[in-house]
Amino acid sequence: MNRVVILVRVSTSKQDTDRQLSELNEVCVRNQYTIVDTFSETISGKYGISERTTLQKIIKMAEMRLFDKLIVSEISRIGRRASDVIKFIEILSEHKISIILNNYGLESLDKNLNQNPLIGMMINFLSSFSDMERALTISRVKSGLEEARRRNVILGRPKNSVKSLEVFIDENKKLFELIQKKLTIREIAKLTNRSTTTVTKAIKFFRLHPEKFMHTNKSEAA
Repeated sequence: MNRVVILVRVSTSKQDTDRQLSELNEVCVRNQYTIVDTFSETISGKYGISERTTLQKIIKMAEMRLFDKLIVSEISRIGRRASDVIKFIEILSEHKISIILNNYGLESLDKNLNQNPLIGMMINFLSSFSDMERALTISRVKSGLEEARRRNVILGRPKNSVKSLEVFIDENKKLFELIQKKLTIREIAKLTNRSTTTVTKAIKFFRLHPEKFMHTNKSEAA
């Protein structure tokens, strides 16, 4: 019952998983767990289970009973939406796989492999807190905008001012390289850590101004 899979996640490529990995490896050594596999993701927690290949792989391993416990630094590493987290925990619980939430010192299953009722309560509480925090943030932004308007402050970019095409291309070179390789919007977004909206905008630029990219093709051919 000591075979463990480690899961770490960050939302952007500007972050790293070093702290999470170091912390969880120490826990495994201290508890004499055997690390079967380690999964590291760079993806937003807003995506559901079906959109995260790593979670799909972990579920497949659980179905084959290749490990006994999954360890994460905190519950948000599994996901941001309570419904997704609960579903993932339930799937692993069906296969008698316990999830260790290191920062709380809790496991989803007890020693008899029965569900820990504290986990469900904690998820619902954190979800409610997250929703409340989001609502407060939106309220503050709206309040700030209204106050700015009352003071006749000009909001956003100056009128008729937009980021130039050249600047946009320069900031997204890798993105345009992948567009020329004819990858899908989702593939490009994942590889460049850009939103699908930005990728769609870039594709539109690419089709409207193909001459801007002819020098790139020539240099590659050389």
